[in-house]
Amino acid sequence: MNRVNGIPYNLLSGDGQLAWNSWLIDTLPGTNNQYYSLFDDEDLSQRAVVNRSGGINEMVISIGGNYNDKLYLGATIGFPFLDFKEITTYSEAPVDGGNIYGINDYSLYSEQRNSGTGVNLKLGVIYQPADFIRIGASFHTPTYYWTIRDYFYREMTTYYVNADPNRSKNTDSYTNNYRYSLTTPLKFNVNTSFLIAKRAFIAAEYEFENYSMANLYADDYDFVKENEAIATKFGVAHSVRVGAEVNITQGFALRAGYRLKTSPYKSAPADYNNTTHYISAGLGFRGKVFFGDLAYVYRMNKDSYWLYDPEGEPGLCSTKSHSIVATIGCKF
Repeated sequence: MNRVNGIPYNLLSGDGQLAWNSWLIDTLPGTNNQYYSLFDDEDLSQRAVVNRSGGINEMVISIGGNYNDKLYLGATIGFPFLDFKEITTYSEAPVDGGNIYGINDYSLYSEQRNSGTGVNLKLGVIYQPADFIRIGASFHTPTYYWTIRDYFYREMTTYYVNADPNRSKNTDSYTNNYRYSLTTPLKFNVNTSFLIAKRAFIAAEYEFENYSMANLYADDYDFVKENEAIATKFGVAHSVRVGAEVNITQGFALRAGYRLKTSPYKSAPADYNNTTHYISAGLGFRGKVFFGDLAYVYRMNKDSYWLYDPEGEPGLCSTKSHSIVATIGCKF
C-alpha cells in the first residue's frame, strides 16, 4: 500500500483513512504525519476479482436520401444511454499462512456505478459508381454526456488474531457521489463493398478513433491533471472489419465477419496492449415491414490490469468471451 505522508492521522481521508482505521499503516516514531505500511517488505499472496456489467444503449433518429440511385446521403442524431457497474475485491495475505503484527489478511472492496445520457451526430455518404461496387465514408462527432452520475463505495476489512485467540475483523468504508460531463473521441471511417451475382457481397471497413481527444468536465473541478493524463497515455486506435453475406432465399441471408481493433494505449506491454479480435457468424431476415438479425460473436484480447498501483507492475489478463446479439426492427 502506498504511504500517505504529510497529513496528520486525524485528518486522513479516502484510502488513507481506511488504511489507518483498519490498522494497516502506522505513524513513524515521533511523528503524527509520516507513515509506514505494516505489510512493507513482506512476502504476500495477492488476489483480485473484477466483475463488470452494463453497457451503452442508443436511441437514434435518422434521415436519408439518394440522387439518381448513385449517391446516398444520411444523417443520424443519437442519444446513448450509459449504465455501467464494476465491483472489485482485492486481498493480500502472508504467503506462509501466518500473520503480520497479528494481521492474518485484509481485503479491499470497491463498487463503481456510472449512468448518464448523451447526444451525438453521425453523417454518412455512399457512392455507387457501378452496380457491383459501393464506396462509403462516415463521420461521427464526439458524444457529449452532459451529466454522468458517479457512485463510488470503498470498504476495507482487516482480519486479525485476537488474544482469545479467535479471529476477529475491523471494517471501515466511505462513499463518494459525484456528477460530471464527458466528451468521447470522434470517429471517422471509410468502407467499400462488392456485390457478387446479386446474391452475395464482400465488405471491408477501416475506422479511425483518437482516444486522446476525450475530456472530462465539471462545474466545481477543472480535471486538468486527468485530461492531461488522457492525452499522454492514450492515442489513436485503428479498426479493420471484413465481412461477407450470402442470400439463401429472397428474405434470408447468412453472414460471417472478422474485426481487428488495435490498442488505444501509447505505451503498453507488447502482447498485452488491449488489441482485440472479433469473429462473428449469423443470419438475417428481411421482409417488407419487419427485419431481424441474430449473430454469434467470439471476442479475444490480452490486456494489462493494474490492481491498485498504476506505477507498479500490471497483471496480464487474457480474455475470451462469447456473445449472442439480436436486432429486431420495422420499416414505416
